[in-house]
Amino acid sequence: MKKLICLLALALLLPISLFSCQSEDTLFSSFRILHIHGDSILAEFVQGTPGLISIGTRHLDDIDIAIGDIFEIEWDGNLRESYPAQLTAISWRMYERAELPSFTAVVISSSGGHARVTKTCNPVVNTVISSSVLHTIPLNPGDVIQAFYTGIDVGSLDGITSIGVDVLGFTIIERSN
Repeated sequence: MKKLICLLALALLLPISLFSCQSEDTLFSSFRILHIHGDSILAEFVQGTPGLISIGTRHLDDIDIAIGDIFEIEWDGNLRESYPAQLTAISWRMYERAELPSFTAVVISSSGGHARVTKTCNPVVNTVISSSVLHTIPLNPGDVIQAFYTGIDVGSLDGITSIGVDVLGFTIIERSN
């Protein structure tokens, strides 16, 4: 009887030990680029997990990327819990090129997920931009940015015309001193 119990236990444990020795598979996910800075990008999952993801690109092939582009990466499945979350990419490829409208602006003030900017094109307009990226990338008064937007909302408050812009992402062209 003891031999039978031992053989049964061995039969149950053997598959578990073999399973735990298998290498982990990598994952493939699609991301939309929100901000590019040096050898890292700030992105969001196209589907699934909400939130911002920081992805280092130093060890990846150089591909031509822009704000709003959707790309697919192969990654190790390890999502490091920080803000923004971080992951290690193994490889990447362009999936869909974005053709987003943009404008250049000078930052007047920035707080939370909003910034007040002055567009530098004609006509010069004071504009409020909002973006989840603004929570992560601080902007200072005087910074010059290129904002890539997905929508514009024109309204009036107390007789003053107000323009609100939903910004997908931005690039800092010049930092103020």
